[in-house]
Amino acid sequence: MDVLSVSEINAQIKALLEATFLQVRVQGEVSNLTIHKVSGHAYFSLKDSQSVIRCVLFKGNANKLKFALKEGQEVVVFGGISAYVPRGDYQINCFEIEPKDIGSLTLALEQLKEKLRLKGYFDEANKLPKPHFPKRVAVITSQNSAAWADMQKIASKRWPMCELVCINTLMQGEGCAQSVVESIAYADSFHGTKNAFDAIVVARGGGSMEDLYSFNDEKIADALHLAKTFSMSAIGHESDFLLSDLVADLRASTPSNAMEILLPNSDEWRQRLDGFNVKLHRSFKILLHQKKAHLEHLEASLKRLSFENKHHLNALKLEKLKIALENKTLEFLRFKKTLLEKISTQTLTSPFLQTKTERLNALENALKLAHANLKLPQFGAFVSKNNQAIELEALKRGDKIELSDEKARASATILSVDRV
Repeated sequence: MDVLSVSEINAQIKALLEATFLQVRVQGEVSNLTIHKVSGHAYFSLKDSQSVIRCVLFKGNANKLKFALKEGQEVVVFGGISAYVPRGDYQINCFEIEPKDIGSLTLALEQLKEKLRLKGYFDEANKLPKPHFPKRVAVITSQNSAAWADMQKIASKRWPMCELVCINTLMQGEGCAQSVVESIAYADSFHGTKNAFDAIVVARGGGSMEDLYSFNDEKIADALHLAKTFSMSAIGHESDFLLSDLVADLRASTPSNAMEILLPNSDEWRQRLDGFNVKLHRSFKILLHQKKAHLEHLEASLKRLSFENKHHLNALKLEKLKIALENKTLEFLRFKKTLLEKISTQTLTSPFLQTKTERLNALENALKLAHANLKLPQFGAFVSKNNQAIELEALKRGDKIELSDEKARASATILSVDRV
């Protein structure tokens, strides 16, 4: 037997391995994953519960991978065994890698969803509100598609005041994602101008999942998320649910459904406006009635507080007081008159007064008799003191006397009295 060098045996092993295991499919768990940023190559190990084998994924094949390779993933690799002579190592040179029990596209989509979810692309707080009465809507679709014709028909019936503007876009195949991204950016560029769109609708009719898969592209998700204009995704049929549906501000199951959701129904609004008109008319009448009553109340209050009204009220009060005073005065005078009449009657009938009256009458008669019997000398006068007849001899110095006759009366003071 010939003696071989290490290099020779490794070279024979390399030739044998690479010829024998030209194509292999191996299942295992990814471990020790290293992705070189400069070269783009990925190095990892594939292991199961009992063994480990090294793997390499060169840049050209790595760029074709539909999902992100991660530590701990269960995958199936397709490739060939290669040996590295200088170290005597062997490894699997991977051409393709598939996730175990799930398609690579599905896994890639799930990974992208998780990535965008962490960035907040699906958060309701980041979504714009739907405009109530759109006046101008950009429709990103193929100008010759049935979807565009259906949307025009429904829009003209529901809300003819709205202007639909079709931005002709490639909606499937190679270059679809880039075309959609550019159309979204173009429509959103009018934001804040007089020609701004109230909404952007990305619309496409149904098709196979392969036809619609372009709308799971991260670039379209970025464009919808960054748009300042309200956006809607209306791709495929009701059963289709794409990444653009999750990122857009609102999802519609079909292009026709997008118009039904976005545009109000003019017939319904006419009925509602009629109802508003009736309510407004009724409310206005009630308001006018209330305001009229309030004005009448204010007018009455103003009259009560006005100078003329106060003067009138004071004049009425004075008139009432005058009447009351007159009535009280008359009542008082009647009372006093009655009292005087009562006193007068009581006075005239009292025994004391009768006695004095009889005495006075007697004196008066005696005076008249004495005056009649008195012999006065010619040119003589009747002498009295304090209205009583008095003889001269009874007078004293300083007495005040009165002299009277049938023609005159005189007063005198006694200066001296000489008795004979």
